[in-house]
Amino acid sequence: MLSIKVDTDVLPFLVDTGATCSTLIQAPPDKLSKQRITVMGFSGEKQTLPITIPLTTQIGGQTLMHSFVHSPTVPANLLGRDLLIKLGASILCSPDGLAVTLPDHTTLHCSGTPSGGQYLMAPVEEACADIYWGMIKPETPDTSGILSAYLQWKPLIAQIEPFVSPPDPPHVTLFYDRQQTDWYQEKFRDQLEGVCWDVHSQNIYVAPEGVAAGVDLAPEQLQWYMMEDEAAPHVSLAVHPQHQAKELGGMVKRALSVSDWRHTEIPQVLFSDSTRTYKILTNSSDIATLQHDQITRSHGREKTDHYLAQEILSSLPDHLWAEGPTDVGLTNCTPVTFKVKTDSPLWIRQYPHKPQAEAGIADTIEGLLQAGVLEQSYSSWNIPILPVEKKGTGKYQMAHDLRCINDILLTPTVPVPNPYVALANLDPSQTWFSCIDLANAFFCLPLAEECRDIFSFTYQGQQLRYTRLPQGFALSPGIFNQVLKEVLKDCALPENTTLVQYVDDLLIAAPSAALCLAATKTILEHLAKTGFKVSKSKLQIARKQVSFLGRMVSQKGVGLSPAHRSTILHHPKPEKVKDVLSFLGLTGYSRNFVANYTGLTQPLRQLVRDQGMRNLSAKVEWTQLAEKAFIELKQSLATAAELATPDYKQPFFLDVSGTDGCINGILFQRKGGERVILMFVSIMLDNMERRHPPCTQHAAGIAKIIQKTAHIVMGHQLKILTTHSVVAYVNSETFTLTTLRQRRLSKILEAPNITFTHEGINMADQIGAGEPHLCVERAAKDEKVRTDLQASPIEGARDLFTDGCCFRHEQDGLRAAYAVVEDQGKETVVLKAERLEGTQSAQRAEVVAVIEALKIAQEQEVNIYTDSAYTRSSLHTLYPAIKDSGCVEKSDPLRYITIWMKG
Repeated sequence: MLSIKVDTDVLPFLVDTGATCSTLIQAPPDKLSKQRITVMGFSGEKQTLPITIPLTTQIGGQTLMHSFVHSPTVPANLLGRDLLIKLGASILCSPDGLAVTLPDHTTLHCSGTPSGGQYLMAPVEEACADIYWGMIKPETPDTSGILSAYLQWKPLIAQIEPFVSPPDPPHVTLFYDRQQTDWYQEKFRDQLEGVCWDVHSQNIYVAPEGVAAGVDLAPEQLQWYMMEDEAAPHVSLAVHPQHQAKELGGMVKRALSVSDWRHTEIPQVLFSDSTRTYKILTNSSDIATLQHDQITRSHGREKTDHYLAQEILSSLPDHLWAEGPTDVGLTNCTPVTFKVKTDSPLWIRQYPHKPQAEAGIADTIEGLLQAGVLEQSYSSWNIPILPVEKKGTGKYQMAHDLRCINDILLTPTVPVPNPYVALANLDPSQTWFSCIDLANAFFCLPLAEECRDIFSFTYQGQQLRYTRLPQGFALSPGIFNQVLKEVLKDCALPENTTLVQYVDDLLIAAPSAALCLAATKTILEHLAKTGFKVSKSKLQIARKQVSFLGRMVSQKGVGLSPAHRSTILHHPKPEKVKDVLSFLGLTGYSRNFVANYTGLTQPLRQLVRDQGMRNLSAKVEWTQLAEKAFIELKQSLATAAELATPDYKQPFFLDVSGTDGCINGILFQRKGGERVILMFVSIMLDNMERRHPPCTQHAAGIAKIIQKTAHIVMGHQLKILTTHSVVAYVNSETFTLTTLRQRRLSKILEAPNITFTHEGINMADQIGAGEPHLCVERAAKDEKVRTDLQASPIEGARDLFTDGCCFRHEQDGLRAAYAVVEDQGKETVVLKAERLEGTQSAQRAEVVAVIEALKIAQEQEVNIYTDSAYTRSSLHTLYPAIKDSGCVEKSDPLRYITIWMKG
């Protein structure tokens, strides 16, 4: 063992030359960085562990900055090869034990008995690079640097693009070395390691790639900068989600080379038209601590294909790649057949198009004829086609208006699986991903001869028909999904890899780059053999992060795609009802990424309700509340964090809270002492549920949230934190919903994998409110129409019994009547018994009977008895809600509530 001072503590370290990474058992949370590393310990199991920020490390007479791996599971702090190499240490073995000698000839003798084995902490095998950089020190209250300048301009910058934070702390990179340049490493270690530089930053550049500040290095500093051919010295401040941090150096270099800067309306802000870059005039100074680290080659290049990807592509047959929209494959499967409701052909005349639109699809028609996708037709069927212009390109694509065919289908559609449910099956250990996009996919499936005439159309006086499965046909996605699924069953993938399929999009996930590359190659070879075509330009091979179905998928989890973020951020203010509905549809696609989505959108939905849902062309009248909600929703989604991948070895937690008829939940797990969010859930209660006491609303809302999260939890242990005693209340006599609903809720809430607790910090309370309480007592109090209404009989009071009935008379139809009687001890006296006038109903008769009893006992103490559950519910639950809201509805189930008001 060797004593080493780390930060302010002197700690014992086990010298372990078999450990690649030096490791700490304990590290305060504020000393941990955002970086993670996947390592393999002595047990052979992979772990993803956090890395500390650079810590001051003192050994013998040497002081340097070093980042340690944090692992609570190792039996001792480990002094591994990374730190030994930094120190330039040599180890001498002797009968007296180990001795560590430093370059200044200091010899440190290791104490304790030699270890019986190594506690290996080696990174999972992956190519690494050396990085030499200056880490910007945190600013003090008396100083302000580039980060302060950036924060001042951040509100303006956030309106330009949905930028996100870079993967590393603020720094200036001097050299990114993939070739292990020994001379630079030795000189840096001897002259610069741990040295502090004064770094001067001048101007902040905002470009499509991201945000960075240019750095003016002094001549003696500039000689250490080895990246002048591709970049300029800079500090990365933010990155566009579609780009990577490695591009920002080139962006700054490009900005420094142009001279077409012009002033904008905003002081200190210039713009370059040639580079589409803003320049914010700033000057600041910081202190940077120089250090050398090893990082994986994928770090900062998460959206770049693996460097071995090109070898795989070159080994695949050329016929696999689609060269255009008419280059199609053909798979050997049973021709597609289906049935329609009518034997009478549909002939819909081809409507005219602009000459440029018709000419725009000429190449497509000719290409599909050459490929055998189209052929001559002499059919009595004719369905019009529609050339659609690709936005801003002047080019056209052909669409077939098959809505009339879809309307007469007899063959049921084959369901397409929910891809986001499948994404929940990804394992946290899977860190490498590939995406394959099949090209012109539907055209790979042959269409049965007897079904081809149905897809006939006319182009320039010539009738044509499809021989392959067409696009726009309701059955196409499901049929293709099923065929491809069957084809891929025969494709043997490497162990521990996962394949997610959604129609013609494939996602491959694997725990290592080698397995991911192997699985990708296997699938591509299988697709080539079975007659499919692949879009080479859309391939993503062995990346740390990929774009799949509008989501960004990585080991951390699933996030919004850059395009989706940008569309939301730049969405114009809706003017009409249809525009508001369109915006709600756009944001609703990603509602699980933000808290309280339902509450945020309520003011916008009110705009629609005010004009009428079907009045699509009506202009909406914006309110201050709606304006605020619109801005908050855009900002929340544009900056939404990733949702973590579930770990089914760990329990699930659900924090629940509610307010204003809206119940919110946050599904999360605990990993490494932190909460990682898997899903935000926000639901609005239906009209019936909203009329009941808050405790009833909460119970109904929790049941809905449990069902919404079921596809992620999948029956695993779920602990729900709430302020309500949910299960006891639902099973009590005080529960106010119907018996049928009570049974349904009880079945959901009493599932064996679910437990409830009041203890802990509820994250959902930030979007709601509440204190722990007994729901039975709270509901009994909330139900009272008046404060002196009791659930138990009043001693010495009058006892009145009520009843109502209805029967069908042979001539007069329905007849209803009611009665009020009193128990006077020796006899029962009928106080009132009459037939109903008007609407004849047993429910109405029961209600009227209780009202008449109340009138009889006016200003007296009375116990009124009824055997009508409807009467009790309408009096205690529905009537107070209707009375408070001022609503006077007459439709079921409120048909007779107005009787209480009149009575």
